[in-house]
Amino acid sequence: MRPASPSKLSMMTSTPLRGTDSPTRIRNGAGNVSSDNNVSSMLSMMSFVTDAWRGKLEESRIFDAHDLRLLYNRQLQWGFVNARAEKSLLVQKVMAEEPYLRNWDLIDVDHSNAVSGAIKALEASIIRLPVVGGARANVQNVEEAISSAVDVMQAMAPSICSLLTKVELMNFLVSELANLSARVHSSLDECKDTLSIRFLPLQYQERAGRKRVSYLFWIEKAQNGWPP
Repeated sequence: MRPASPSKLSMMTSTPLRGTDSPTRIRNGAGNVSSDNNVSSMLSMMSFVTDAWRGKLEESRIFDAHDLRLLYNRQLQWGFVNARAEKSLLVQKVMAEEPYLRNWDLIDVDHSNAVSGAIKALEASIIRLPVVGGARANVQNVEEAISSAVDVMQAMAPSICSLLTKVELMNFLVSELANLSARVHSSLDECKDTLSIRFLPLQYQERAGRKRVSYLFWIEKAQNGWPP
């Protein structure tokens, strides 16, 4: 059994298959490391093609390496599919929460009207009574006015409690929407970085793979006794 050439060992140690992380986990700080890995992968690929041209590699190992490259490309493509699916789900969630934001103005108007009505009723019943400068008032009328104001406030209590619950729910939805928007922007930036880092090396790998297949076909024909 003939040992593998040094270029084959270099290709096996620097192939992108050793990094099995999903593309969605790539961060902005990993750009330089990924670029170095891509350069090393391209050098290994060139060495691989050279060895295949010189006949230094066994045919089974050549096809195994080609299959591994295809599997890596499939894994990368599925990563892009998953990223698109996650983006679609986030968009659907945002669209579902938009009606609540549109109703926020109506709830705010109802709340303002209720509060202003309570203030006016209290002012008319208590604050405007002449209680200074020796003024006198009918105790019975004052008591009735205060009772009327209390009745108005008690009638408003259920509406205020219901409105308070709606406001708390709306505040929660707004905070969730803000967090969702931040995650959407982060996902878009991450997808942009992933495409900029992975797309160009993937084209190089595809071209090199096509050339390698043609070289393998030529080697096979040459081994069968066909002229080049």
